[in-house]
Amino acid sequence: MTTYFSDRELGPKPTVETAINGVVWQAILSLVETRVNDGSLAYGFPSHCPDGNAIEGTDRHALWNVVRAEIGELAMADAEAWDAFSYVMRSTGNLPSTPAILDLIEFVARHVAQPSQGRWHEFFRHHHLDLDRKEGLRKFVEDVNRVFSRSGLAYQLTATGVAERTVPVPMADQLNRTEFCTGNQELDELLDTAIKRFLLPEPEARQDALEKLWDAFERLKSIEAPGDKKAGASILIDKAIAVDAKVLHSAITEEFKAMTTLGNELRIRHSEVGQEPVGDNGEKDYLFIRLLSLIRLMLKATGRLSEARNVEADAEDEDPPF
Repeated sequence: MTTYFSDRELGPKPTVETAINGVVWQAILSLVETRVNDGSLAYGFPSHCPDGNAIEGTDRHALWNVVRAEIGELAMADAEAWDAFSYVMRSTGNLPSTPAILDLIEFVARHVAQPSQGRWHEFFRHHHLDLDRKEGLRKFVEDVNRVFSRSGLAYQLTATGVAERTVPVPMADQLNRTEFCTGNQELDELLDTAIKRFLLPEPEARQDALEKLWDAFERLKSIEAPGDKKAGASILIDKAIAVDAKVLHSAITEEFKAMTTLGNELRIRHSEVGQEPVGDNGEKDYLFIRLLSLIRLMLKATGRLSEARNVEADAEDEDPPF
């Protein structure tokens, strides 16, 4: 991705913001408008030349009809086609919610391609278009991620056009490369689901991710001694941490107890009156990463973790389904 002088000299801006503001929305809208106008979205919504089936541009009405059906919040504008919608959004300063904007970005990513001019049609005075899906998606992802990065937003668009929350680089690498092979299918599924939910941009997904991860933690404690989680936790710790490493062994034992207490007393796995809710100012991320680090340590030390997978690389050449 192309960088600016300030990025090279001062380093990238911390990506900590989770709400898309009006300035960023206008920038995203401009990126989409450009692709509507230059025929990039003719890949998903082609306007055909009246003289044959060649593609000559984007069918704006078809595009708008599908957008307003699939992203209900964007149907609030009284518009018959994309041009009218764009005008309403700009003239009123209307700011959709962050999830709706991210939905629109993913929608465009599914239908974008790089246009190039083909044969000139003299009678209708237009070029027919050739469309390169892979290059169009690559450029759109790069442009969107530049806006996210420069604006300090904690989101990224993957190579396949999926919007995800960003996490610290070392943890992101672990999440992308981790494949669980605990020998217990339900535990594997809980861990996989927790990570997938954690990476989603919707705030409510993080609460669900915490619940799934704590469920996995409770199941992990019984994997060595079914029916006795306390004994199972002790066996697991003994296998993972050498007994003569007294300081670390004691610290991990206390961490198991602390995570159990947090899971019981915070509103994570239970919703009884009096349980303390977990805030959205980084607390959920802190708790998730802290517990996941403990679980990974136990699984890796006992041979139940594989780090051979690279999801992003595997998916890079795949064409996202419509």
